[in-house]
Amino acid sequence: ASHRPKNALTLAVELGIPSLPQFIANFISEQLHADSNIPHHHLPPFTSHVKIFNSATATFVSPSDPSGIGSM
Repeated sequence: ASHRPKNALTLAVELGIPSLPQFIANFISEQLHADSNIPHHHLPPFTSHVKIFNSATATFVSPSDPSGIGSM
């Protein structure tokens, strides 16, 4: 994780999502000022420091009836 992007602009390039800084700005604005009527295109893009935390999720599903619906 030490060579991962440190700001929203370089993270946007790495992920191939050029609008990521604007998406982040829109999200923060909606969270902090839900009643605001400021159009999203008037918000400055988010350019601050970001931290990347890698994670993984695994889901295991077991059939409730191992013999299936037709029985054995």
